[in-house]
Amino acid sequence: MGRSDAGQIRTDGKLIAVGGIGVGNSAPDTTPGAVVRKIEVFSSTGQRLGWAPVYNSIT
Repeated sequence: MGRSDAGQIRTDGKLIAVGGIGVGNSAPDTTPGAVVRKIEVFSSTGQRLGWAPVYNSIT
């Protein structure tokens, strides 16, 4: 694991954040577009929980 750029962390393995993961760039929206990608979500023990959709737009 290391810094890939200012304010960024990069890893070739799986990152497990015991305290959770938060974002500071969320914005309110209501209508999702098409699902174009999916992100696999794991528990803190590495168990797969499911998938989070990635939309091409939300308006």
